[in-house]
Amino acid sequence: MSSALSTFSQSTAITSPTINIMTKIGSFSLYRSQATGLEVTFVDVDTPIVNGLAAIATEEANELIDGGRPHTLEHLIFLGSEDFPYKGVLDTLANRARARGTNAWTAQDSTVYTITTAGANGFAKILPIYLDHVLYPTMTDAGFVTEVYHVNGEGQDGGVVYSEMQGRENGPGDLTWHRMGQLMYPAPSGYASETGGLMRKLRELTIDEIRKYHARYYRPDNLCLIVTGKVDHAKLLDRLEQTEAKIKSKGELPKVDRPWVNSPIAPLTKSVSEVVPFPDEDESKGNLFVECEDPVATSVSDYTNNYKETSSVLYFSSVPTDKLGDLEHKVQEVLAAHTIDIERMHTVLEQRRLRIQNGVESDPGMAMAHSIITHFLYGDRETAKDLIDFVDEEHIFKHLTAMTKDQWQELLQTKLVNAPRIALQAKPSAQLAKDLAAQEAARVAERQKNPEQLKKYQETLDAAMKANDMPIPPEVISNFEVPPMDANLPNVLTAQLPAGRFQNELQAKLDALPATAKLPFFVQLDQVQSQFIGSRLAIDTTHLSGDLRKYLGVYLELVFASPVTLADGSKLTHEQVVAGLNQDTIHFNAGCGAVGESSGSSFSGGAFESQISLWIRSTPEKYAKAVQWIHTVVKHLEFDYGRLATVIRNMLGNVPALKREAMRMASWAIKSTVYDAATSNHAALALNNQVPFLKQLLERVEAKDARVVEDLKALSAALFKPANVRLHLSGAVAKVGVQPALEAWQGIVAAKDGQVAVSVPAKPTREFLNAVGQNPNSKNGRGKLINIPSNESGYLVTLTRGPASNEHPDYPAVMVALRCSKPLKPSGVRATLSRIWRPRAHRSHTMSRSLPMACTTPPMTRYNAWLLEQIDKVSMADVVRVAKQYMPNMFSPDTALFVGVTGPSKVDETVKGFEALGVKLEVTKVDE
Repeated sequence: MSSALSTFSQSTAITSPTINIMTKIGSFSLYRSQATGLEVTFVDVDTPIVNGLAAIATEEANELIDGGRPHTLEHLIFLGSEDFPYKGVLDTLANRARARGTNAWTAQDSTVYTITTAGANGFAKILPIYLDHVLYPTMTDAGFVTEVYHVNGEGQDGGVVYSEMQGRENGPGDLTWHRMGQLMYPAPSGYASETGGLMRKLRELTIDEIRKYHARYYRPDNLCLIVTGKVDHAKLLDRLEQTEAKIKSKGELPKVDRPWVNSPIAPLTKSVSEVVPFPDEDESKGNLFVECEDPVATSVSDYTNNYKETSSVLYFSSVPTDKLGDLEHKVQEVLAAHTIDIERMHTVLEQRRLRIQNGVESDPGMAMAHSIITHFLYGDRETAKDLIDFVDEEHIFKHLTAMTKDQWQELLQTKLVNAPRIALQAKPSAQLAKDLAAQEAARVAERQKNPEQLKKYQETLDAAMKANDMPIPPEVISNFEVPPMDANLPNVLTAQLPAGRFQNELQAKLDALPATAKLPFFVQLDQVQSQFIGSRLAIDTTHLSGDLRKYLGVYLELVFASPVTLADGSKLTHEQVVAGLNQDTIHFNAGCGAVGESSGSSFSGGAFESQISLWIRSTPEKYAKAVQWIHTVVKHLEFDYGRLATVIRNMLGNVPALKREAMRMASWAIKSTVYDAATSNHAALALNNQVPFLKQLLERVEAKDARVVEDLKALSAALFKPANVRLHLSGAVAKVGVQPALEAWQGIVAAKDGQVAVSVPAKPTREFLNAVGQNPNSKNGRGKLINIPSNESGYLVTLTRGPASNEHPDYPAVMVALRCSKPLKPSGVRATLSRIWRPRAHRSHTMSRSLPMACTTPPMTRYNAWLLEQIDKVSMADVVRVAKQYMPNMFSPDTALFVGVTGPSKVDETVKGFEALGVKLEVTKVDE
């Protein structure tokens, strides 16, 4: 046994590989240091990616409630440590360790720091430095000023954390969530706290208070390190000896109570119903939270707070304000009258089980990490005998499946119908929006009465920015040797029809198929080890007329949620269609671009926006049934006026909430400015272009205008032609079989006898740019400023020309240059420099990102591998060259389109600020 294994005793209850995750995924082992209490859990999964998560149990209770200490610490951790006291050094060294940067999140009961590397060598190299930042951060006065809170020379509040909360605190989701916590878990419970920090509390917070909080909670015996991937336990634990030695050199820590475990929680003894106003000039739609110990909403979601005492939440989105008051009563009526359908319950349980397995396969690190963190917070940490109850959901599903209808009915009555509940109505208030703007203006005006104090504010800020920008000594970087690459990309076999690009056993099987088994359109197969198979039917839309293109958003909402009339004359309601899809698939989705499991918005297009996608994922055993559903909705969809009206109302019902999302509003403004709406889906589906069309369309549908149905039928007919269609299958192709996999798609589109597949490349997005898009600029009033009443923060998006494609010789160097530039963001400002496409080495990512190869010509057969090789070849000279060539263009009004978003109180000063730079911004209010 190595010295590290001697120090880190493996729990006798958790021995690898006796506990298997979902019985098919992998094994895990838990170790705890006898000397320091540091806990390490390994999840052994076969993936080239290694994930590390350092979880801290953080509690903000009693007098600390709403102060934001967990959140502010999350930010300060990355500004340097005792051994590496330089801002940006962690990200810089992490990049050399082949990491995809660093990140963190603050939850209600924990703060988690993450790092992801390609291979175990880089992870082992960076880990001690990472933990040094977590356990021993610098937490300087200067860091607090720029990262948490300050007042500038103009009397305005600032700081990264403060600005983040400005953009969140007064949104309907945050306001109702906070109030729900106060009522369900009243003070002194930390579950009542806004751990991000309320703005009024952040204005009073000090760096000393944060340091005290760090000393209390950031201890090795309150830290759980989770490592997922292919990692040698003994070697990594040996590497942790460096951290262990430093911990022991600090001396013995005072004994403290374990967070949360002994904290009192007052029971909810009676139901509560309240109205929570939020600022918005559009008072037509609100939200409803219901929490329990014609459509009235555009969507309903549910989730569970997995705390010491759990609670379940129902969330109704975009409820008309005149129906908010009645909704709680209607929900209770429905629940009380509901009779459990046991067969439906079994279908839901099986789909849930398969979705968990799919999530574990797609991202095993994160899928397992959350369960381990929950055990770390609330489980038996002395023996860890109960860890299996947190991570192995298979036995939970067996128990649930064995429950009888009567048991489910009793559970419904006791936990939902008869249990005390909290119902919160988030109601928009135009007056509150005005009041908040007035309060902000008054606070700034009061400060501006004291010029001497303003001068001191600015001097403090300038000094902090100078201190934080101290350069990293070159030897710190050069002494950190780049570890050898030990990550291998997943083994993916790719084959295509028409052939000619691949030579492997899968291509041989595809080529050997009889002519009758081959499809009359382009096909790509990506075979990879998987329990599931994904099918994407990509349909080109470039040939559509501008009038038909406007219908795409409505069509994509209808395609999986409409009634159908089958060939034999039998009918299925839209509820039966959805139920059938849920029974035979794990996920299904329709959207513009390369959509996957996550539902796309009706008002936006993803990558390869000239294509729309119908996407399903299923087990190999249900593959044929899943594909048959695509046949059904493509060929037998019924455009029913009633269903059409419901879908359009739902789309319009989502608009007020979407208008409160600052970055999405900026994105729509850019897309509608730089793309041609007649030919580009980006522009045609943009919110500002779709809303007027949808309002007119609803009137026509309510009047039963026959032209609407004729247009939708014409759209469907124009889409589903062999020349427009591409099929991409990925995953367990071998388990289905090549010939059965293709035969399932026979007849999906009408084709002439003997018609063979052709490979026609999809047009790249740049071909749909208009004159402004081809030469972006903010001259002549093209720059825009969007006024969102519920937003108190500010956002700026700039668009400029870059490399023409992701195969351009400069593209790898630009990726590296953007990564190098991230630590150079202005102090006290949240900034993101991004590009269009970001390859990763996950198995699922390899599968989903094969669509670009299927849609472009001439494509590269191993793009991810090629890109990694090119990135390794990028030199400092390359980075400097592309930085000089491309990056200055992002900040010049002659070469970049500027789109800003802010709240009412900052519109005038933002406009004046840009005018001083020679840029006139067109101001748009979200209700326009």
